[in-house]
Amino acid sequence: MAEIITLADTLGNDGVYRLHLMSNAPIERELPPGVEEIRSVDAGTYSLKAAWRYRGPCRLRYVQYRWERLVILWAMNEGEKVSEQIVLAGDEYFSYFGKRAEFAWVRKMPAGAALGVSVPVGENEISLFDAEFVPDGFLAVGNGH
Repeated sequence: MAEIITLADTLGNDGVYRLHLMSNAPIERELPPGVEEIRSVDAGTYSLKAAWRYRGPCRLRYVQYRWERLVILWAMNEGEKVSEQIVLAGDEYFSYFGKRAEFAWVRKMPAGAALGVSVPVGENEISLFDAEFVPDGFLAVGNGH
């Protein structure tokens, strides 16, 4: 029987999800679309390594103010509009948590955007703010508490 050993299965502070598995048999593991993976075999040991910019639920902690929030952390790709990605991440938040997100946070506000600008999401709005707890190149959506 194949035994899979997990060496890494973590979401880093940089927003990158890292996975490293080893086994005595080929590893069958479904990964998100477009993820580059490295599979190797050495002396009968199979290895799978993968890393990707994460899009999904997580618990963000802000140690300085001693709080944490359940959010959707959303990797932004070059050329994507922040407002469009807020809508997608907001929909993802609803599908995971069953309620609408009220806020979105980015490390640095987009050029020309006012702090607290509202982005329409269906019949609701999500207000955008800057926050140092969000990794560069990501946005997070969630609620104030």
